[in-house]
Amino acid sequence: MIVVKLMGGIGNQMFQYAFGKSQAKKANTDLKYDIQMLLEKPTGFTPYDYELGIFKIPDSFSPKTPGVKVVYEVADGKYQEYLVENNVYYDGYWQSELYFDDILDELKNDFIFNTKRMGINTVAMGDNSVSIHARRGDYLNNNFVVDLSSTDYYKKAVDKIKETVKNPVFHIFSNNKIWAEEYFSFIEDEKYFEFNATNVDLYLMSLCKHNITANSTFSWWGAWLNNNPDKIVIAPEKWFNTIPTYKERQLRGSILI
Repeated sequence: MIVVKLMGGIGNQMFQYAFGKSQAKKANTDLKYDIQMLLEKPTGFTPYDYELGIFKIPDSFSPKTPGVKVVYEVADGKYQEYLVENNVYYDGYWQSELYFDDILDELKNDFIFNTKRMGINTVAMGDNSVSIHARRGDYLNNNFVVDLSSTDYYKKAVDKIKETVKNPVFHIFSNNKIWAEEYFSFIEDEKYFEFNATNVDLYLMSLCKHNITANSTFSWWGAWLNNNPDKIVIAPEKWFNTIPTYKERQLRGSILI
């Protein structure tokens, strides 16, 4: 059995699940996930709930058991190969598609939104729809991550989209409504501000035809789940101030700014 520790928001949980599933398949064993940290919400960490239930994957939980081998992700988060082993507990974020590029089609089927369970109706986005994600909240006053709003990233990204997409319609996703409406006032094209539950926002981002992501696993997955074969994905080249940005962290095929 393979057990992965789930922590962080939905984007991190998806990376952890994807990594664990790949390791479990290679080891020909079952995958379980430990949600203890999400339940306990320890001091010093942003509190999150278990989020994978919005997808059509089973809830398969198991705590870390005494004596089991624990494998930690390397400290700098850079991609590396890990031994294929059974009866291992994995503790890390595993934020690279390289960890699960052997099961991409399976993950596409796993990460199908269970809209009935989410309590929403299936919707559609227009052919010229573009998502923009701007993360605030726990990114405010955080010197570890790059504050994209203090750069020209979003303006360059919007201009890049307009070079290719005729009459784009921008759907702006943020966890700060007042700030977003003021900050994105520079967009004169048709635009809508989306302030929904986190899982609904992820669902809507995935339905947009093109994506402008933040330095966030949340919008990384929103773009990854976008099934438009001609999608344009624009992403920030640098996520963090204090550690290098590795190319393997970036979504394949994205335009880096």
